[in-house]
Amino acid sequence: MVNQKNQKPQLSEGESNSSKRRAEWQEEAHNAETRKVLEQDANFFINQAVSSPCLSVVKKAEGACIEDTNGRSYLDFHGNNVHHIGYGHPDLKKAFLCKWMLCLLLQGICMRFCS
Repeated sequence: MVNQKNQKPQLSEGESNSSKRRAEWQEEAHNAETRKVLEQDANFFINQAVSSPCLSVVKKAEGACIEDTNGRSYLDFHGNNVHHIGYGHPDLKKAFLCKWMLCLLLQGICMRFCS
């Protein structure tokens, strides 16, 4: 039986990927704007044992498509339910804004009458 507690992830795995090839890929794949945002993100990211770091920066999303700061477009096959209605759907925006305004209204009422 192998003692997994003392095993360390390989250099090419997850956020611990500090390989030379990974550094070369990041330099080749991203423009200066993307590298800057990824560096800022890395400063605030709470590292876990083996999780993937951000590989790119989303500039905009609409429908099922995502565009990064390098101008590349991706079709979102994962979506976490977004793929059912699409990014930026007007009905979703309207529902979100209505709930947000209700929260702000209730917060104002509580601040006025509950303090």
